Amino acid sequence: MAVQNSSPAPAADNAPGATVLARPETPFMLIHDNGGKGIIRTVANGDGNATTSALVIFGDQILFSGSLEDAQSAAQSIASKNADIPALQTIALADGQCVIPGLIEPHVHITTSPMMMDWINYSPFGDTALGDPAGTDDPSVEMEAQNLRPEYCLGKLTDALKADVAKLKADPKKDGWWLLGDGVDTSLMSDFPSKSDNLTLLNCIDKTFLDPIDGQTPIMLVSASEHTAYVNTPALKAMWANPALHEKLKAAYKTEQAFLDNSSGVLQEMEQIIPALTSINKAQIEHLIANLPGNLIKMFKVAQKRGVTLLYDAGMQASFARMIKLTLQGQKILHPKWPSPRIGMAHLVSKIDDIPSDSIFAKPTHPSVSHPYETGSLNFYYGSLKIVSDGSNQGLTGYQIDPYCCPPEKNYGLYNFPLDDGLPHTGTPTGAPREFLQLVGAAWKKNWPLMIHANGERAIDYALQAFEEAATANSDIAADSLRNRIEHCSLLTDERLERIKKTNIHPSYLIGHVGYWGWTFSNYIFKEKAAEQLDRCNSSIARDICFSLHSDCAVSPLGPLRMMEQAVTRKMEGDPDAGVLNAQERITSAQALAAATFNAAWQCHADHLIGSLEIGKLADLVILAQDPVKMDGETAYLKMRDIAVQSVYIGGRSALDQ
Repeated sequence: MAVQNSSPAPAADNAPGATVLARPETPFMLIHDNGGKGIIRTVANGDGNATTSALVIFGDQILFSGSLEDAQSAAQSIASKNADIPALQTIALADGQCVIPGLIEPHVHITTSPMMMDWINYSPFGDTALGDPAGTDDPSVEMEAQNLRPEYCLGKLTDALKADVAKLKADPKKDGWWLLGDGVDTSLMSDFPSKSDNLTLLNCIDKTFLDPIDGQTPIMLVSASEHTAYVNTPALKAMWANPALHEKLKAAYKTEQAFLDNSSGVLQEMEQIIPALTSINKAQIEHLIANLPGNLIKMFKVAQKRGVTLLYDAGMQASFARMIKLTLQGQKILHPKWPSPRIGMAHLVSKIDDIPSDSIFAKPTHPSVSHPYETGSLNFYYGSLKIVSDGSNQGLTGYQIDPYCCPPEKNYGLYNFPLDDGLPHTGTPTGAPREFLQLVGAAWKKNWPLMIHANGERAIDYALQAFEEAATANSDIAADSLRNRIEHCSLLTDERLERIKKTNIHPSYLIGHVGYWGWTFSNYIFKEKAAEQLDRCNSSIARDICFSLHSDCAVSPLGPLRMMEQAVTRKMEGDPDAGVLNAQERITSAQALAAATFNAAWQCHADHLIGSLEIGKLADLVILAQDPVKMDGETAYLKMRDIAVQSVYIGGRSALDQ
């Protein structure tokens, strides 16, 4: 919204100098396993156990894979046929080193995450407790830290908020600014459920919690799921005074006092959160906008530190895409040797009119001299459409068949499309809303691949129903050509898995639901249903369903190695005993590697170029200090995530030392 309401960005193609940037020096490399001291895992054809002895890279691509002797001959042949070729760079792997394809984050939020980096981090992720003076003020810590904070609780949050309000009020340059906080997650606080004092995850933070912290400074906290926000009374008063909202609020509540009396300070989903966002101090919004480009680059560099070479945004809007592209062009001018991560995007839609009239979906192609290199070899492509159908399970807004096991009673969550008239008012209807079905059908008819956010059981059923009806109505467009996805797809029975397989749908699992939230899901929110249904990776493999793992950053931190670990161990990090959530759904480290590379590339419509180290593909690869495939369900715990990423290459160009 901030970007949309700011000065319009010029079209990237018309930006001065946008298409005349010099290309970096052509890569010419030979990487080999040094007689078995290291290992090169190609993940060829999706096999995480596949290896080779040597690779030769020239001009963005892998041109040879095989023995070292043959690789040296291939390199000599390439040199003899190319004038002005740079000297061959040879990398002999050291003991234990491992080369893998570039890791892929198939579902992140490039749109919101950089903006939230300027909000104070109150997330459950970090190495120190909230407010600990030994902690860092680095705004990227929320998307970089891999472990749960110690002592994460309401008391620590209260103390941190008081200290941060005092700092804000002491800064004369920030007069009238709101205290903006991000990443709050009550479901991971130690206060629940044993110390809840009859409060619930939905109301433990509200205006009665925030008002005593400060009665004059507006406070707004956004949950880690980004589906819930919490505001205090001064923030509500700012909303009432907002000219853009005043008439609507006055019509609904008559007086400011009536509005305040009827507002708990807990805002659910965008319909309630957006009015608060539009009421933030205008100078503060301008500050957030000014910092966006720098924060965006910080996010990309955090991703590269974690071995990520492709980020796929799950909800892009055109205005933000223009801003990102211009930022990358500017960065390339300042740092011409730095290869940005590759960027894929899903265009966010909520109604039929949002669907582009002429499909701009096309498989990305290798860049040519007619394509500027500054945005990476995939040239910033749209691969799909994104629909957000329900909320967050840990935020109790995922849309369910049965009510949540925890208070409040009879809570089934929220659905983002209006339910059809005449449906029962208790429980949730078995039939998907007509408006949702029509949207999915219209997208399929226009050959658009879809990513449907569906967390709760009922929302997943609705997504499957919509896909099934669209497949029947558009039998001339094969489902396997679209690679449709269900995002998060948290709770799956055998019956739903069979429907997913039959309809050629492909889940992407937010595997942190097992590692980070597994304990609270199995002990409080879902109980036995969590163990039975949550993130069924091994059952997906048994049915030959192509699934991926994602962070949903900034819902959970960037880090495919950590996500691989959580799929391999399924240990619940909130459990003092690190218990395993449904050991039958563990997968091998090789399978997890495939999910984070080959499968993710396939889901993002880029597998013909990246996702494995094969001849003809782009040279996106990572050198690790250790081989993650040698770890198993016991040895990987809290270890695989910390394997050092020593080098990252994108199109054969080094990303970490630029």
